[in-house]
Amino acid sequence: MSIPKDKIKLFHMVSRMHQALFRASDKMLAAHAGISTTQSAVLLYLNGRAPVSIGDVAETIGIKITSMSGLIDRMEKKGLISRTRDSADMRTVLLSLTELGKIVSEETGPKIKQANDQMLAAGGSPEDWAVFTAVCERLIQKADETKDFN
Repeated sequence: MSIPKDKIKLFHMVSRMHQALFRASDKMLAAHAGISTTQSAVLLYLNGRAPVSIGDVAETIGIKITSMSGLIDRMEKKGLISRTRDSADMRTVLLSLTELGKIVSEETGPKIKQANDQMLAAGGSPEDWAVFTAVCERLIQKADETKDFN
């Protein structure tokens, strides 16, 4: 069974959109706070939470656990987060915000919202976004459920 060209084009366009939005967000966050979009996602997730396992953070922000080590190392060197061992299971590493991490998280949250609003305002009406969001959610759910594409 072949995939219609319009669906392949849509997949490619969604990928390009994702990359473009991340580039714009990375540029803004680097200029404002010296952090990346992914680092910002970690800060925003940890803000206001008790220490959280690296695995939980990775799953929530949607990156592979194997990518977390370097990310966490860079954030710890910047003084944004700290690592501790879980007293109930010494194999588990917990992450929490430092005071600086909390400040950066609280400063960048509104900047991200403003940038998102500006970028997405060009995309259509609220109704258009509701439809687009629903389609994206269904595609994500289907991809997450799919174990084998054969």
